[in-house]
Amino acid sequence: MTGVTWMYWLTIVSTSVTGLYVWQVLKRQQADKAKVALKPVPIERNRRPR
Repeated sequence: MTGVTWMYWLTIVSTSVTGLYVWQVLKRQQADKAKVALKPVPIERNRRPR
């Protein structure tokens, strides 16, 4: 009984962690796409702090 419960909780935790990780990666990709769309790379490269 204990082993089954442990497996059950392990599955739930691993699934939730994987979901959070995928969500963070997707959010980051969307942010990168928005950044690229708003600011072209050459302009970003030329504008350096002095």
